[in-house]
Parts: sequence; C-alpha cells; structure tokens
Amino acid sequence: MQNFSNYIAGEWVSSEKFTENRNPSDLSDIIGNYAQANKSQLDRAIESAQQAQKIWAATGLEKRYTVLMSIGEEMKARSAELGELLSREEGKPTAEGKGEIFRAGQFFTYYAAEVLRQMGDTADSVRDGIEIDVRREAVGVVAIISPWNFPTATATWKIAPALAYGNAIPALDIVRPGLAIADAKTGFAHPAIDLGFEWLAKTAREQGIAALGLRNSYNCGILGYHTDCLASKGLLGIGFTNAPASVAPVGGKKAVLGTNPFSVAVPGSNGETRILIDQSASVIAKSEVMKYAREGRAIPEGWALGPDGQPTTDPDVALKGTMIPSGSYKGFGAALMVELMAAALTGATLGIHSSPFSGPVGGPPKTGQFFIAIDPEISSGGAFSDRVDHLIEAITGQDGTHLHGTERFSARERANNDGVAVNAAIVEKVNEWATKFN
Repeated sequence: MQNFSNYIAGEWVSSEKFTENRNPSDLSDIIGNYAQANKSQLDRAIESAQQAQKIWAATGLEKRYTVLMSIGEEMKARSAELGELLSREEGKPTAEGKGEIFRAGQFFTYYAAEVLRQMGDTADSVRDGIEIDVRREAVGVVAIISPWNFPTATATWKIAPALAYGNAIPALDIVRPGLAIADAKTGFAHPAIDLGFEWLAKTAREQGIAALGLRNSYNCGILGYHTDCLASKGLLGIGFTNAPASVAPVGGKKAVLGTNPFSVAVPGSNGETRILIDQSASVIAKSEVMKYAREGRAIPEGWALGPDGQPTTDPDVALKGTMIPSGSYKGFGAALMVELMAAALTGATLGIHSSPFSGPVGGPPKTGQFFIAIDPEISSGGAFSDRVDHLIEAITGQDGTHLHGTERFSARERANNDGVAVNAAIVEKVNEWATKFN
C-alpha cells in the first residue's frame, strides 16, 4: 500500500501518523495511507505561506493571470484522471467526479480573468476636499477546510478569488484547546467574529467553556448582537470590545480609554435570550453624542467634558473633549477591565494608540474584541435556568423596574411586525446622496 506525504515549503514531508483512505463504495479498494501533519509541520507550512504570500501579493497582474489560468486549464485537461481518483475517494459516480474537477478548473480560469478586471472605485465625498478611494489589497494567508462531499469544487470557490486578489480573508489560530485568536486583518470585525464563533460555540458545548479573541480588528457594531448569537445557541455569552480613546480618568483631561462596551447574554431553554446586558463604560455611548451633533441638538448635562475638562452640553465641543465615565471612577474601572480583556489580552492596539473609527485620520484602528462562551447547565449542575427564573421574578415583580434587554427585544418585535423606523434626517441625507450620484 502506498504512503502519501504532505507538500510543505516546497518539499514532500512524511509524518509519524498516517490515515487510511478507503473507497466508501468499495471497501476492498484501499487508495492509500495519507500523512497527518503534526503541529511543527503545520507551523512550518504557515510560516512558508506567510513568506510566499508577500511575494505573491507583489506579483504583477499579468503573472497572476497566467498562473491561475494555467491551474484552471491543467485541471480541465486532467479532469478524467483526477475525477476518477476523486470518485474513488468520495464513492460517487465517476461522471460526477470528473465534472467536479472540470468545474473547479473553470473557477480558476474565471478568476484568472478577474485578475485583469479588478478595479477600484473613486467617488466624491459629501465633505469638501475628501475623496473616497476603494481598492483591493492583499492582507494575509488563507486556510481552507474542504468539505467531504465536494472537496475540490467548494474549496476552489474560496481559493481562486483569494489568489486572484492576493488574499483577503481572516485567519483563526487555535492556540489552546479552549482558546482561539482570530486576526481580522484590519478589516471589519464581523467576518472574523463569524469565523471564530462556529469554533467557539462548538468548543464551549464540548468543554463547558471557551474563549475567542480578535486582534487587528475594527468597530464590531452592537456588541450585544454578538453575545445574543451565543445565547441563541444555549450558551452564556460574554463580550468585550475596546475603542479609540475618548474617556479620561477621573480628575484628568486626556482620554486614555474608549467607551469600551461589555455585554452579557443569558440564554433561555428554547433558543431565546432571557437577559441582555449591553452597555458602555461611559455615561452614554460616543455614537449617541455624534447623533446629537448630526441633528444639531444639545446633549444632556453629565454626558461629556470639553477639551478644558469642564462639563459641556455642546456635542461638537464634547467630541473634541472626553466622555464622562459611568459611575465616576467605578465606570473608568469598568472601561479599564474591558481594555485589558479586549486589547491587552488579545494583543490588539490600545485605545490610546488607535486611530478614530471614522474620518480620514490615521490608518486602521486595529482594536480588539474578546468573547467567552459558557455552557451554563454544565457549570451549574442543571440549576441555571431555575436561578435565572428567580432573579427575573425578583426584578420584574416590582413596579417601575427595568430588566436588561426587554426594550431591545420589544424593539426587535416591532421591527419584525412594522418595519424599521429610520430617522427623517437620515432619510433626507440618503435622498440627497441618491440625487447627487444618480
């Protein structure tokens, strides 16, 4: 029986462990033994890919076109040979195996042409003197987990465009059995969170608890949305995210920490979220002050300080100054906790060193997020739901009380029934842009 090795860093590398590959439609047909890479070999493969990616990203478009076109044409030319092997591995009809290989080759030739068509966009901004420039840039190494039923075609859907554009998808590094770090590659946080959450939820269910950190990230939007996703899977979701500095320490004038939200989502027994805590460490989120500034309204007293360290109700002055921490030094302590969890713990950029989330100043913020998922029934010995019931009853049983998350759940239900209410000023601005760019 033939042993097959892994191709790593330009050479075929064997291993101390092999897995037998047998035709599922003919168990007497043993295709071969295939090497299983160990950790050091995997590290070597990633290091080699990182070095090669820099060269590939700098390769000219014509060369990239030629390489991808060659891959596609060879796959199509060898579809009968490779398709037969694929059919043996999958136990599928030979015609389907050949068709999958040929289709995969077509993906490569399609994206080879896309290499020569990849163009950015340039548009005027609504702000004078500002121009919007959109371009595709290579950002890192791609890791592909191929599905068993279409191992060539489905993987090619991701591999071909990634190679065409020099690579641009987040990477997940499982550093310990219960801890993973996702690199957002200075892009939006959401793709990296989505990449990590599948692993996070699965691992938390298996082990009882798991954690996911993000670095080189960006604004993740509503933090409670992400913890709510974990709660919908029956897990207690805890989240932290840091932001560019806008909160000064009590008694100071210079911002050191962001508004730094944290969130806890408590699951029910039917996929619902019972409690959702989602709050910033400042009296009010900075985005709310920006909203007041857009609408030309004064902010309430106690929200912010001006650059001179004095209280202000002018949102424009507040945006040049600092936000007031909720609960004075205790709120600043909460913001500090989030900074430690979301930035220091993940290796992300501290808020004091991050560029703003909006505007043309600075490069990517490279902030971070940190999520913890816990199976509450495992940790509580089955008592979690009962304890939550008693807590909720003790809160809601009193007149005039507020349970965290109820307003958001009500708003979600109204939106599902009646649609999403949009501020008139936003509609006016969108119509203005539509008229300008029509």
